[in-house]
Amino acid sequence: MNTPVDGVRVPARTRGFVPTFIQSGTRDLFLSNAVRMHRALRRAQVPCELHIFEAMPHGGFMGAPEDRELRAEVVRFVREHLPVAPTD
Repeated sequence: MNTPVDGVRVPARTRGFVPTFIQSGTRDLFLSNAVRMHRALRRAQVPCELHIFEAMPHGGFMGAPEDRELRAEVVRFVREHLPVAPTD
């Protein structure tokens, strides 16, 4: 079920979400939604990061340096939050 939070529909149960990485750009149609979702997750004490890139449209730059920077941030985030399986 979704409920309105600050004018955007977000999942009603944000507490207990897994750590969340949100990315948007200043030319992204969904920038405001990304910001509001980030705030809702923070209020629910969910580990969450919001990354906004200047002039980036929805979907990224398709290979520009900013895309490489974003990819590095995603890799870092996943490594920080995904448990490593033991090796025997």
